[in-house]
Amino acid sequence: ASAFNTMAHELGATTVSVENLEGIFDSMAGALIIFGADGAISNMNRAAVEMLGYQNKEDLLDATYDQICEVPGGGRARLLGDASEDGILVSAERTFIRKDGSRLPVSFSGTQLRRHGGPLRGYVCVAQDLTGLKQIEDRLRASLSEKELLLREVHHRVKNNLQVICSMLAMQAGDFADARAHGQFIEIESRIRSMALIHEQLYDAEDFAAIEMRSYLGTLTANLVRSFARDATVAIDLQVAELSIYMDKSLACGLIVNELVMRSLKYAFGARRSGTITVRLAQHDESECVLVVEDDGRPLGEGHDANEEALGMSLVVALAQQLRGTLTVKREERNRVQLVFPTGALDVMVA
Repeated sequence: ASAFNTMAHELGATTVSVENLEGIFDSMAGALIIFGADGAISNMNRAAVEMLGYQNKEDLLDATYDQICEVPGGGRARLLGDASEDGILVSAERTFIRKDGSRLPVSFSGTQLRRHGGPLRGYVCVAQDLTGLKQIEDRLRASLSEKELLLREVHHRVKNNLQVICSMLAMQAGDFADARAHGQFIEIESRIRSMALIHEQLYDAEDFAAIEMRSYLGTLTANLVRSFARDATVAIDLQVAELSIYMDKSLACGLIVNELVMRSLKYAFGARRSGTITVRLAQHDESECVLVVEDDGRPLGEGHDANEEALGMSLVVALAQQLRGTLTVKREERNRVQLVFPTGALDVMVA
């Protein structure tokens, strides 16, 4: 198409007569059509005649542009209506109307025919049949649809398998009389559920690569409150921006939030049995995100098993390293953990 565009531009810039170009026209594989200033066909090559489904070009002479061409999907197309200021139209998609009424997709380009500073003499246009390309696009679209269906099924099955594991852990936890062993099984179940939730959201999403974080963290924290604060009144203050993060990083963020909120629910409020846990996530600039989990309870480290706390924080530290982030922990008047992690151009999509 670029070669046709170049030729069309050169033709528009010269004074070569149409009669002298007949042999060149008919030797071209692409369709070439010359329109008068009024938009009527004044000449065309053999390829254009055949592309439009005719035998002789005389049958098309004096036909107008509107009679042989329309925009994709139907509708009138103005001759070189999308052309630049210098009168050149580069590869716009159009639809040829063939003799039998069928439609043929083409890549259409052209230029004005005029002498320097002179009046418009007409237009010279070239077209390339896009039927083969459209067929390839249709096959690719069908293949992509099939792959999306298979990927959706994979996420569905992974989610179901993880839920089965959670159910088995819950059943096993019920066999333990030891409260600590029972609690450890419930914590493991909670971590697995946070991973299952990722696959559940991907199964329902249009984009299989990224997770909408507000919905994900909202469901995750609600599940944690139901599991670890049944006899307490704990509010979740969710301050999550409308952004989507690709799967690997969203999974790490989810596990970090799961661990920190679970720790707060178990240890921060003590006999008080009420309080607020705040979860914030926002894109600080185009290169990093900030995740904050804090509560208004007593500083952790008081009145509970330090070994369990160390185990939970070791997981948070490992996940922060996986994200190549900077972790800041404050336990003075309230518990506050902040993670700043880098994001590339393909990691985060802002709604």
